[in-house]
Amino acid sequence: MKCNHCNKELEDGLKFCPYCGRPPKALKTIPIPKTRVYKNPKESEPENPEPKTPGPQAVPEPLPQQKPQYRVSWHDEGAEELIDEAEEYEIKKENKRFFIIEGVLLALAVIFAAAIIYISFFHKDNYTYYTMQGNSMLDTIADGDKAASVKLEGAPQTGDIVVIPYGGDISIRRVIATGGQTLWLDYENDRIVVDGNELSEDYISGSTFSGVRENYLVPYNIPDGKVFVLGDNRAESIDSRYEEVGLIDEKDIIAKVDHIDRQ
Repeated sequence: MKCNHCNKELEDGLKFCPYCGRPPKALKTIPIPKTRVYKNPKESEPENPEPKTPGPQAVPEPLPQQKPQYRVSWHDEGAEELIDEAEEYEIKKENKRFFIIEGVLLALAVIFAAAIIYISFFHKDNYTYYTMQGNSMLDTIADGDKAASVKLEGAPQTGDIVVIPYGGDISIRRVIATGGQTLWLDYENDRIVVDGNELSEDYISGSTFSGVRENYLVPYNIPDGKVFVLGDNRAESIDSRYEEVGLIDEKDIIAKVDHIDRQ
């Protein structure tokens, strides 16, 4: 046997060469293949790659659906109680709000009703009563009737029954025309025309004038701040047709009759 390193003749069975000290037979070496390095990434891919056919793949079986396991604990019971308490609180809160609104509306209704009752039954204490003397306002006010009167608010209107001074006393008459209006006493046709319109006087006793004439010239245009008054019983009424009464100044009107308390 020869040593592969020093080519000396050796006896068979020696593990080491006595001359070179190495194993007589060298170990076989396996050449390591070199890996090709591609400078261009495109060179790493073949020009015509063969299409890869996907092989059969195993489809995983669906897992069996399991019902969720729910375990009631003291935590869950407490949560349910809290939810119930919250819902009950919201209901009570809503009911409380409703009762408050209902109470406010009821209080307003009571106040309104009390005001109506007060005006209807107790407001009479604010009236000033004047006793009618004579028949100049028949058939609206008879002799001895009490006229419940209030202070005139604002300007008088046509048709108002007012309390006016007369000869150191007072008198009650009806307003026929006010300042700025036109007035025509049509004796021939027994009518009164205000602003070109004939008055419908269903409240008078007898005819409009009964042939009675005024003893002074009534102005056609009523001056501002003045009113023309007549009694409803024209045959027995001393009113603005007569010089001793004439037109009444608005500021001299004492009161406005609200209603009549008959005897």
